[in-house]
Amino acid sequence: MADGIDYEWIAVSAHEIGHLVAWRAGGFAAGPATVTKGLFGGVGRGDCPSGARGVVDEHNIDAYLVGCAAGAVTQKRCSKLYLRGRCGSWWSTGCSADRAAFRRMRRSWRRPMSWGQAERKAAALLERHARRLDELTIRIATTGAARY
Repeated sequence: MADGIDYEWIAVSAHEIGHLVAWRAGGFAAGPATVTKGLFGGVGRGDCPSGARGVVDEHNIDAYLVGCAAGAVTQKRCSKLYLRGRCGSWWSTGCSADRAAFRRMRRSWRRPMSWGQAERKAAALLERHARRLDELTIRIATTGAARY
C-alpha cells in the first residue's frame, strides 16, 4: 500500500476513512477524518465527526448506524489486504466509542439492527468505494487529515 508507513498508522487511517465514506454516503456532512501523533510518535488519536448531530431522524438512522460499524469494517479490509492481518492493538475490533455510539443511537431510535448486520451493510457499501478508500487511507496516513 505505502512503503515506510507504520502499519498502525495505516490501520487507524483506514478505520477513520471508513467512517468518513459511509457517513457521507448516508447523507451526513462527515469529516474531516484525522489521525494525530501521540506523545512518543505513535498514533495518538483517530477521529471523524459524523456530521449527524441534530440531523439524525427515522429516515437516516440506519445510515448512521452503518457508519459507526464502517470504521471496523474498513480497518479489517485494509489489514487483510495490505497489513498481513495486523490491525493494530485495540483498533482490531472497532473502537469502543464507535460501539457505544451505535448502542446508544440504536436504543434511543429503537432500531433492531445488530452490530453484525451493520458491519455487513457497511462492507457492501464500502466495496463500491474500494479504490477511493485506499487513496484516502494513504492520504490521511501521510498527512494526518482527509476530506471526501
